[in-house]
Amino acid sequence: MDAHVVVLDTNHLSDLAREPSQPSHEAVIRRLQDGTAALALSLFHLVELSSSTFRSGAEVRALLRDVHHVLANPFENIEDEEIACAVARAGGLARRPPRVFARDTSEWGYHPGPVGGTALDMLDAFDQLQGDRKRILDLASWGAQSSMMKGEAALMKDPLLPLTLAVQRHLDIHRQRLSRYGGDMSAWDVIDRAGGKEAFPAYQVQEALVTQRIKDPGQKSTPNDVIDEYIAFYAPYAAVTAVDRRTLHRAKMARLACVARMTRYLAEVPSILDRVIAGELAPVVSAG
Repeated sequence: MDAHVVVLDTNHLSDLAREPSQPSHEAVIRRLQDGTAALALSLFHLVELSSSTFRSGAEVRALLRDVHHVLANPFENIEDEEIACAVARAGGLARRPPRVFARDTSEWGYHPGPVGGTALDMLDAFDQLQGDRKRILDLASWGAQSSMMKGEAALMKDPLLPLTLAVQRHLDIHRQRLSRYGGDMSAWDVIDRAGGKEAFPAYQVQEALVTQRIKDPGQKSTPNDVIDEYIAFYAPYAAVTAVDRRTLHRAKMARLACVARMTRYLAEVPSILDRVIAGELAPVVSAG
């Protein structure tokens, strides 16, 4: 991917599209128009933007027609590729980094819509893909309900358990096709030898945000909280990520490595992007 990628949560994206002439918004749009940066849309954006209750659909479509934009590969694909990279690293092997952002669905690991479709095409198609919309919304609802268990949540009782189960599932699936995949390493071996949770950057962000939300005794989780966290999931690989106040606060509390490239203000996006271009801040390398 030649352009630096910008990830905006749905509210920021809506603000940018509805008021493009605001000076701070114009500065962001100029960078998206001249190819300095590309705007990324994920499945979670598509679900929210294609909702019948979303009122800025026409403005967002107009914005996408006017700027460089890319698709953010589905989170399941990124998690699987991060684990594959960790397995290779733990075994002393080299592997290309995860392909996080795609020009169109020909580079996407998930094809519910038009073949070769862009993010704009996918947004148009998602209106009709009710099964895919329901799957994402069900995931968000389940995530909100399960996190309300607070201290009883598995993540709080054993912080490494969810990642260990995910890595073991990955090993089991790949060993069905290639019995020597990962050698004789267990899931714990992979995590330990690869460098701990830091070896899974996007996974770590999403899990850390969930952990901070669970720790807040007064927080009543909603599906929107979960969707915000999955949009922030891409922050390690993006040049800039704009999120809401609560998500940014949790990222800071978790001391995430990518927090210096996160903001709650659209006006700060250009300056952070400039620091990335100057080499002062560096996203995690992804394939593209």
